[in-house]
Amino acid sequence: MLAGMAGTKKLETTKISQESNENIPTNFRILPPKPKFSKYEIFYHLSTKIPAKIVFVHKVTVSADEVKKIAKLANLKLENNQVDLFAGQFTQTVDVINQLNEIDTSDIPTTYQVTGLSNITREDVVDPARVLPQHIALREAKLVSNGFFVVPRIIDTDTTEEVI
Repeated sequence: MLAGMAGTKKLETTKISQESNENIPTNFRILPPKPKFSKYEIFYHLSTKIPAKIVFVHKVTVSADEVKKIAKLANLKLENNQVDLFAGQFTQTVDVINQLNEIDTSDIPTTYQVTGLSNITREDVVDPARVLPQHIALREAKLVSNGFFVVPRIIDTDTTEEVI
């Protein structure tokens, strides 16, 4: 395969170690650059046809700082012991995904859905018997303004931009 990449030029090779049977070319300029994936890009590549050995070159560990960033994006308050717990659980999850990704599925056809049904829709009509009047819907609300529910803000644009 390497000789095909180099064209008709014969490659000189050297053994990596005595235990390894792999030969590597001594002229590295003819090889394409190794892909570099961030920990977040790994999850994207799981759904593509890239072989697992390229995607998972090393063991992925999720740090406490990354868990804190994810918690901040999800607007979650975590204690220090929870951060460590979730970091370990995220790492275990990535390890399981890594094991699943090494299963040979080349002879299994891609499945997008299993029911065989497509575009099952119904007419979008309002059933007056099932409509709840606005005054009844709003009577138990804590805050109402101009006929609408008033709820606390859940997306803070300043912190979202900061984390991303």
